[in-house]
Amino acid sequence: MKVTHTLQVPAAYLYTKVVDSALYDIKQNTGEQLKPAQLLGYEYQKPMGNGKLQGRVKITANVVNREYGFQTQSGGGTYQIHYGIQETQDGGVEVTYTEDSHFSSTFREWNQKLMMLLLGYGRKRQLIGMLDAIEKGYTA
Repeated sequence: MKVTHTLQVPAAYLYTKVVDSALYDIKQNTGEQLKPAQLLGYEYQKPMGNGKLQGRVKITANVVNREYGFQTQSGGGTYQIHYGIQETQDGGVEVTYTEDSHFSSTFREWNQKLMMLLLGYGRKRQLIGMLDAIEKGYTA
C-alpha cells in the first residue's frame, strides 16, 4: 500500500511525531529510553495481536526530518513500513507512506493480497485521518 498526502506542518514537526511514537513503543516494550539518533538499526521484541505471538521490530531508516522506517517479523511474515517526508515550497510537507509484507507461505502471501484488496481503502482512510489529526495538533 502506498499513500501520498500533503500536510501544512514543518518537516521537523511531523518527523518528531512519528519518531516519538516509536520511542514510546520502545520504552513500553523494553524499558529503554533512547534518543532519536540511536534508532537506526535498533531491534527489540514486542507482543503482537492477542499477546501470544512475539514480533521482532527493527528500525530500518532514520534520517532526521526526511524519513523513518521499520520492519516487523512475526509468524513467518515480514511487514515493512516507511515514511518519506519531503518539504514543499509553501512550508508544508508531502508524506509518502508505504507498507509492504512478505510471507514464507504462498498461501499467506495470497491471503494478504486479498485482505489488502478488501480492506485497503479503509486502511488508507484511517492513515490519512491520523495524518490530518497530526496536522490539526500543530500550532505555529
